[in-house]
Amino acid sequence: MLRKIKDIYANAERQIDAMGGSQNFINRLYSGSPSTARLTQLKEGWIIGRFAALYNETESPTLVWAARHLPATKRADFSVYDERKVYLCDVEVTAIFPKPSTKSPHGIGDFVPYPPSPDTENPLVTHVWVDRSPSQQPYAYARRVIEKHLRDAYPPYWLVIYDNEFLAFRGITRADAVRRLEEIFTAKKTRRKLPPSLKQVWILYDDALARLSL
Repeated sequence: MLRKIKDIYANAERQIDAMGGSQNFINRLYSGSPSTARLTQLKEGWIIGRFAALYNETESPTLVWAARHLPATKRADFSVYDERKVYLCDVEVTAIFPKPSTKSPHGIGDFVPYPPSPDTENPLVTHVWVDRSPSQQPYAYARRVIEKHLRDAYPPYWLVIYDNEFLAFRGITRADAVRRLEEIFTAKKTRRKLPPSLKQVWILYDDALARLSL
């Protein structure tokens, strides 16, 4: 069923508000618990909506309508159409997070790459020592996430990656982040490990997009 992408996004925003706001939604994403179908659809709806809004500011044709595909259908998450409901492309969406510091993460603190320390006076406050060396390298988990979304069986598709790792590391600029992600795809392309059906890769930030060179 075709729905306007802005309506998919608005619905995701409403559901996030119903969960207690964006902070509670983020806590669920970082909880370490297996993602439910509802939470996955909520995340995907937010990503496709935010991507289309930013894409339409500078690119054409305009992305207006979308149809969601169920898992195990050998299709990307969405098929996207223009304002006249002319099919444009399939779009796969995902998000990358810092690698957790434990095999069984229980909250956002387990994804922080710097050593935390509880405040001695206020138990509700935790200090994060960003002047110390991080416990892992930036984007250490990104290759594994990306590989899960390289699908030979898909028809031609775009991959949209919401970069939720960029702000976790001190001193990493957005240009650095894009370069690191582009290096993953360049290495895959050099070894002929990119599916021919993958046509475009976009990195999504809250207020900007970056298209990678394939």
